[in-house]
Amino acid sequence: MGEWPLSPLQRAKLKMAFEESDLPYQVDILDWAALRPDFRDNLLVGSQSLLHRSTRGAEAAP
Repeated sequence: MGEWPLSPLQRAKLKMAFEESDLPYQVDILDWAALRPDFRDNLLVGSQSLLHRSTRGAEAAP
């Protein structure tokens, strides 16, 4: 969930990584920075973050 949109190269690499992964389900990639604010709000309702922010930046949640 970044402030800046993904570049086309970043998006392509991310898409390819998921396509080549062994995940047993399909992953939809949404560029947080490119989403409308109302759509972001809808996604946040009832969601749970897998990351938390600290003074050192984003870290994995315990």
